[in-house]
Amino acid sequence: MQSIRHVINCGRVKTKIFNAQTGLEILQVQQISQVQAWQRTGRERSGTCYRMYTEEEFKQLPATPIPELLRCNLANAALQILAMGISNIDTFDFFSKPDEKSILAALCELTYLRAIQPINTNDNIVELTNDESASDMGCLEEILKLVSLMSVETVFLSSSNANDKIQLQHQKLTMNEDDHLTLLNVYKKFVANKKSKESCQMNKINRRNLIRACEIRKQLRRICIELKLNIKSCGTKYTILRQALASWSIYECCRILQRE
Repeated sequence: MQSIRHVINCGRVKTKIFNAQTGLEILQVQQISQVQAWQRTGRERSGTCYRMYTEEEFKQLPATPIPELLRCNLANAALQILAMGISNIDTFDFFSKPDEKSILAALCELTYLRAIQPINTNDNIVELTNDESASDMGCLEEILKLVSLMSVETVFLSSSNANDKIQLQHQKLTMNEDDHLTLLNVYKKFVANKKSKESCQMNKINRRNLIRACEIRKQLRRICIELKLNIKSCGTKYTILRQALASWSIYECCRILQRE
C-alpha cells in the first residue's frame, strides 16, 4: 500500500478453510508463515515492521503458507480440468495434490448441480454435461443477468459520508423478496434508461460496473446460443426464478431441527 511505512504484525491471519466432510468454508484464524511475515515488512518502500512475537516464535512458524488448492473448495478447479478434456482428475498432475476427500467432495457437488455425470464411479471418471435445467424452468434470461451482475463489484454507489438521500434512492430500487431480485431491478432500470449517466447519478448506481455486467451477459448469452440452450424469460413470475436459485444452493442451505 502506498505511503505505508510502518506495520504492526500480530502473526495471525484469517484464512478460508474448506471442510470436505461438511462441505462448508469457514474463516479460521491461523499463524502466518515465515514468508508472509517477511512480506509484511513492506514491498512498496522501505520501512519498519513491529512484530508482536519473539524471534523464537518466528523460527517455529511454517516456512511457507498452505497452498490455496489444499484448503479451498475444488469444484471450480475440477470443472476447469474437465473442460480441458481430462476426465479422470485422480491422474491429473497437481503441483500440490489435494487429498481424495476434497476431490470427491468437488465431484459430488458438480454432480448434484448437474454440471457433470459419472462414467466410472470407482475411478472418479466423469464427463461434462449439457444441462438445460435453467432453460427448462424458463428463467435462463434472468439467470444470465444475475451471473453477470454478481461477477462485478457492487452496482450501488457508496460514500464514506452516506447520507439519507443516497439511502432513499437505493431503497426505491430494493425488492423486498431478496437481493437477487434487487439486482435484477437495478439492471432493468439501467437498461430502460438507456444506460445514461444522468439516470445513474440520479439513482446512485455504478454505471461502469453495470456496463461491464452487460458485456459479460452478452458473452454468456452467446455461449448459450452456441450450446443451443432455450433462452426464456420468466418475466415477473419471480417464484420460478427463486425456485431455480434455491435448487442450486443446496450447499448454502441448512435445516432447522426443532427440539422436542
